[in-house]
Amino acid sequence: MTRQEAAAEVLKRREARGNLTKWCEVLDLKPALHHKLILSKLQEITESATSRYVILLMPPGAAKSTYSSKAFPPWYLGKKPGNSILACSYSATLAENFGRTARNYVEQFENVLGYRLASDSKAAGEWETSTRGRYFCAGVGAGISRVVNFASVGWSDATPSSGSLQLTTLAPNNSHVSVAWQATAGLNFQPADSSLSFSFVYRYY
Repeated sequence: MTRQEAAAEVLKRREARGNLTKWCEVLDLKPALHHKLILSKLQEITESATSRYVILLMPPGAAKSTYSSKAFPPWYLGKKPGNSILACSYSATLAENFGRTARNYVEQFENVLGYRLASDSKAAGEWETSTRGRYFCAGVGAGISRVVNFASVGWSDATPSSGSLQLTTLAPNNSHVSVAWQATAGLNFQPADSSLSFSFVYRYY
């Protein structure tokens, strides 16, 4: 590697650590305008002393998970060493799939991020970093008492079969914790009748 190439690589790593959109470019993602809006808000709650919450309400297929649940956590843990991420879903399997992708990004790009996975904690659904950061996944009914700074998970589900709306919300125990919520809502039409079906997936950071 020439001196110029080495300098370019150092600059690339520095930009990726400081800017979430640049980090996504390292992952070979090509964010559209609405993705860049998501990334700007996620960066804002990471760095701002006053803006700590964001709720993403977008249609299925809008790449909410790609950017908020897969690309964002590794970058966030680089910016906030020692912090924890709790990824919640109606399905533990889905949450673990996100955790696996995020973990693999850390393994692949540890030189860019500036940290690596802890040697004794690399499971897809629960892993830790060399800087004492932690990523933990949970589905409905999972116990999360060991996750620092979080009280409980939240979900909402209203379907024709249940005929009711159940909602559990969360408030972080630590006022300095940044939180991002992602949710999807869609219409569910059936032959005999039609009803509005909400399936909210909350992911807390």
